Amino acid sequence: MKYLTARNWKIVCAIIIVVVAGFIVYQLINSSRRMEQQILLKLGDNKEWLGQYAELKEKIKKNEEVNGQDPATLVSLGLSWKGLGDATKDDYFLQQALKIYQQGINQFGGQNVIFYWSAGSVANSMGKFEMAEKYYKSAIATAPTYAEGYTYLAELYRFKMKKNQDEIIKIYDDGLKATSGNSQLFLEKFSYLRAIGRYEESLAGYKDLLKQYPNNSGFEDVIRELEEKLKK
Repeated sequence: MKYLTARNWKIVCAIIIVVVAGFIVYQLINSSRRMEQQILLKLGDNKEWLGQYAELKEKIKKNEEVNGQDPATLVSLGLSWKGLGDATKDDYFLQQALKIYQQGINQFGGQNVIFYWSAGSVANSMGKFEMAEKYYKSAIATAPTYAEGYTYLAELYRFKMKKNQDEIIKIYDDGLKATSGNSQLFLEKFSYLRAIGRYEESLAGYKDLLKQYPNNSGFEDVIRELEEKLKK
C-alpha cells in the first residue's frame, strides 16, 4: 500500500508539473498575442507605421536569437521602438524603448554609454525630465571624456527644465575641463552666452574659435553682430 501511495504521489506531481508548464506556455503565447493585437490597434491602417512595426518585429526576432546579449542589436531595437513612439506620439512605444535601453544598461552600461544617452532621450521625449537628467548624469559618470553627455544635459537644463544660467554654464565648463576643451562644447557654451545676452564673454569665445578655424564666415558674421551689439 505504501509503495502504491508513493508511486501515485509521483504521478500526481508529474501531472501538476506538466499542467503548470502548459499553463505558463499558454499564458506567454496569449500575452504575446494580446500585445500584438494592442499594437496593431494603435497603428491602425497607417502603412508607414505598419512598415516600421514589421521591421521592428524582425529586430525582436534577431534579439531573441542572440538572447539579448548583443549590444548593437539592443541599441537598434530600442531605436525602432522609439521611432514608432515619436511617429505615433504614443508613450506605449517609448516605454518599450526605455525597457530595452534599461536592459542594455543593466547588461552593458559600464561598457557602452550609448544606452544611457538613448534612455535619457526617451525619458526626455516622455516628459520625464528628472529621469532623463539621471540618465545623462550617469552617462557623464560612465564616460566623462565624451562630450555628448554634457551636451544632452545642458540642452535638457536649457530647454526643458529651465535651470538657471549658472547651472547651465557649469555643465559646459565641467565638460570642457573633462574633454580637454572639446571644440563642439566650446561653441555650444559661447553660443549660449550669446543667447542670454552676455555678449562680451561670447565675443571673446567666438574670436578664439576664429583663430582655430580661420576664414570661417559663420564665426566672422557672429563676431560682427556681437561687436555691433556692444557698441549700443
